[in-house]
Amino acid sequence: MKKGYISEKGEERLRRCPGESYTINDSVCRGRQRVNYPKCNVCLERVEPGSFSRAHTESKLSRDIFKSYDIRGKYPSELNDATAQKIGTSIAQFLKEEDPDVKNIAVGRDMRISSKSLANALIDGLCTAGLNVINLGVISTEMMYFAVGHYQYDGGVMVTASHNPAEYNGFKICRKQAIPVSLETGISRISKLTSQYHPPRGEQLGKVVLNDIFGDYKKHVLKFAGNLRHLRIVVDAGNGMAGKTIPIVCEGLPIEIIPLYFELDGTFPNHEANPLKPENMVDLQKKGARDESTPWSSL
Repeated sequence: MKKGYISEKGEERLRRCPGESYTINDSVCRGRQRVNYPKCNVCLERVEPGSFSRAHTESKLSRDIFKSYDIRGKYPSELNDATAQKIGTSIAQFLKEEDPDVKNIAVGRDMRISSKSLANALIDGLCTAGLNVINLGVISTEMMYFAVGHYQYDGGVMVTASHNPAEYNGFKICRKQAIPVSLETGISRISKLTSQYHPPRGEQLGKVVLNDIFGDYKKHVLKFAGNLRHLRIVVDAGNGMAGKTIPIVCEGLPIEIIPLYFELDGTFPNHEANPLKPENMVDLQKKGARDESTPWSSL
């Protein structure tokens, strides 16, 4: 009999509450739910009234969006706002399974067209599951990891699809100390929780607070920028987040930035964000070639 379902013969299967080593039957499970047993809120093995069929517990959600190092798909055909809300709740449940004392999780987003709506849906899912969300706003991915470590948050999620084309979006996840969550260390569990989604029960809604981290992030980066000589650097931001972060971080440094495509634009009108494709480096190479003494960089 597959774990998580009643057998075709109608045999009652045993269940296990999160964090407990012993098993319980369906009757005990239902009894615990009636008295709002604390662990029921983060358990997807609970009994649903009136139906215990395999069809009821399974979801049609495709697991193809759950990758080795992130959750990612085309918006909205593969990843939409409704799915993002469920994933937010599932991330909260996953983190609570690891640490019941989890309270605060950071969320940032990039400038992609779909990022704001996905972030709002994700935040709704996290708050519904009882977590407080620190909304970092429009930031770069490394800033999310910095925030989790620097402010000692319990985890973080970045809404981004990195170097992928404009129609893609997704989530990068980390736990405490900015440790990334991979397929093996948690994304597979989040996938299961999402496919078996149940709205949380009895949770007090989490709160959302804003945190502008650019000042603290700049101080952190400048710790590595001692004894700089004057530099002229061509930077191709590709209409991505580097167009926002580079001017802030480099202000006051002996660095002259020659900008290419610093305007934030989630449609990537000039070229894709992937620097590994030679065609995406052409404009940068032409700009740098005008002055052979000028280093160049694609971010």
